[in-house]
Amino acid sequence: MRCICLDFVDVDLINPAYAYKISVGYILSDFIELMGSTVLLLALERRFGKMPLLVKAEIVASFQKHDPQAKKAFDDFIAVQKRKKNMKHIPNQQFVSLKRWEFTMEKIVNDWLISLQKMLKDEGFFSFYHCFDLGIFNIYYFVDKNENISDNSISIDDMFRKKTPTTTIDKTIMLLAEGFYNKTIFEESAITEIELIEEGKPYLVKCLDLPNLNTLTSPEMNSLKNQIHPHISLFKSETDAWVNLCYTERNGARYFREKVMPTMQLVQETLENDSILKQWNNLDEFKMTSAIYFGEVTPPMIWKYYKNATTIKNELYDQLMADYALNESYTIPVLVIAYKKEALKLEEEPIFDGANLAAVLSVKKHFDVE
Repeated sequence: MRCICLDFVDVDLINPAYAYKISVGYILSDFIELMGSTVLLLALERRFGKMPLLVKAEIVASFQKHDPQAKKAFDDFIAVQKRKKNMKHIPNQQFVSLKRWEFTMEKIVNDWLISLQKMLKDEGFFSFYHCFDLGIFNIYYFVDKNENISDNSISIDDMFRKKTPTTTIDKTIMLLAEGFYNKTIFEESAITEIELIEEGKPYLVKCLDLPNLNTLTSPEMNSLKNQIHPHISLFKSETDAWVNLCYTERNGARYFREKVMPTMQLVQETLENDSILKQWNNLDEFKMTSAIYFGEVTPPMIWKYYKNATTIKNELYDQLMADYALNESYTIPVLVIAYKKEALKLEEEPIFDGANLAAVLSVKKHFDVE
């Protein structure tokens, strides 16, 4: 079983719901494709300290777009540093001033990283962060379609056209938060009763209630995954077969009802009886369960969702829709999470996966950069 998790790359969004859907994907699946700007944030802790100051400043500057004053301060520093590279002889007084500026900037960017780490930990991301080394995550950064593509980069165009990752894009379940379930995407409520689902109509069926996995540590997450794995193998194999039907024949509803849904009770019981989860039962925050839905939607519904989030530009959206009308016939299997909620509710407007990072990641929140 594989999952794919794509965050919004043109809007700085992040919150516990995003961490939670990755955690759910981690414990239930064998592999997760992680894509988007959050990947950069999660990778910074290991790489940031080894980066040149100029690169650090450029990264932090990219998160100051909602604070023009802070953004200008960084842009000025970056411009001076680039000019400095071409200066053969720097007057002593100017040299001293530059060193002082660099010392100040080094402190600002390093303190920014500390604030970022704290925020990610508070929001639940470190529950799986150190699991990255276990070979379960494939991590991709988004680049422009005209840039060079490397092993760990991917273009938005290729991803939504199902061209890459070449071996997995049509074998994955898309992880989504409850913001996906809104009236700009669903003209009417999705079918939610397992007995009523049918081919050709979007459905989202509640299958599991899971506790707050964001409270777990990385070792606990890894142990939980290993402990439940032998007991949910049938769920995984049947889900893989269902996913294949969605992408190839567009007739997964019957298989989901007859083969996949019956495996969910054992998954629920396995999790409820797990020793790691039981030891957290007395923690109120842990007891706040989230409803887990599985279902099928059409590609245009996914495209419109990411178009609303500005991940997909209008031109690409129009091209995708035109191609789909001509010769595409498949559905996309999804796993939708109602974070800390008993059930999904059809919202009037789209609600994306989090709260704006600008206030948290603005250096002016912590430092004077004037």
